[in-house]
Amino acid sequence: MPSDNENRDRRRRAILEILQGGPPVASQKEIVDLLKSQGIEATQSSISRDLQDLGAVRVEGRYEINAWADLEEDELKRVFRFVHKAQASGDSLIVLLTDSGAALSSVRAVDRTGLNAAQTPAHPPARSR
Repeated sequence: MPSDNENRDRRRRAILEILQGGPPVASQKEIVDLLKSQGIEATQSSISRDLQDLGAVRVEGRYEINAWADLEEDELKRVFRFVHKAQASGDSLIVLLTDSGAALSSVRAVDRTGLNAAQTPAHPPARSR
């Protein structure tokens, strides 16, 4: 029996195929129905999470997957191709300038790393006095 992660990955690959290769899809319910026709059971809430994680956007009433959506590639490498500038803004804030539509995916990728700015080479630990 496939694991939850295997099911999720299979579902996400199918969603990518649906959105990149088929007719326009206007609702998450349509995606659920299309997946069901492929033998993949999914709930609207799991589709919603998948669409967010895949970087799907709604354009003119339909879902689209941006060109950088690729499940096989490391997430940070995938999104940082679309970061044009990163600038520290204080001790605990970094501002990223990205391609249009890539900001949310970029921020999520950074958040998922669990990195703490205080642990990076650019921000060495404060010295005791």
